This record gives sequence, structure tokens and C-alpha cells, in this order.
Amino acid sequence: TDATPPPPHTCKPCTPHHTPPTHTRTPLLGSLSLELALWAFSQPLRAWEPLLEPCRLEAQVDAKIGRNDLEPGLRRLCVSLQSEESVALNVSAELVQALTGAAQAVHADYLHTLLQNERARSATAAATPAV
Repeated sequence: TDATPPPPHTCKPCTPHHTPPTHTRTPLLGSLSLELALWAFSQPLRAWEPLLEPCRLEAQVDAKIGRNDLEPGLRRLCVSLQSEESVALNVSAELVQALTGAAQAVHADYLHTLLQNERARSATAAATPAV
């Protein structure tokens, strides 16, 4: 095994206005090489089929932790994914339908929660005596 640490990763600007901050503490640096694949179950076929075809990825992470002990926590996280090969994502009508249904369910639950919160506020306001 090679005990040489990976070269430091420089966080490239994510947007034209983003300038990576300078480090005031030792940053967390890491790199990872992996093969990634994702499979989904197809109800019509009653079988598993690839959603993401196997592909080799290189990932680099550059994280800056708090400025000092009084300001702990993650301050910045930069993750870079690279692949020298094509990444094939298989999207079927069934997948789009399932994702659409899930998004609609989440949205309906969100609206239901908003309505419940508004009713609770109204009930509290009505029960509070006027001064």
C-alpha cells in the first residue's frame, strides 16, 4: 500500500461569485475512488433493473470545521465528483410516475401541516381575551 497522503484538494468556485474562504483551522480533506450502481424494482417486469449503470467515480471532499472552539461545526463543505466514463441513468415512464406521485404526496402533507398550524393559530387567537 502507498502511505503517501493524497494531494490537497482545492475547492473550485461553485458559482462565479463564490470565493473559497481561507482556512483558519486544519481542514478535513479526503478522496475516495468507488464504483457506483443503483438498482430499482420494476413492478411491471417484477424484476430489479439498473437505474444507474455501474460507473467508476472519484470523489474529493474539502471541509472546513469551525474557526475556533467557540464556533464549532461545519463552516464549508466542497464535494467534487468526477468520472472519466459516461454515467448512464435509465429513466422510465414508471419511474417518472412514481417520483411524481411521491412529490405530490409530500406536497399534500406539507399543505395539510400548514392548514393545521393556521387553524391552531386561529383557535389560540380566538381563545385569547382582548385587553
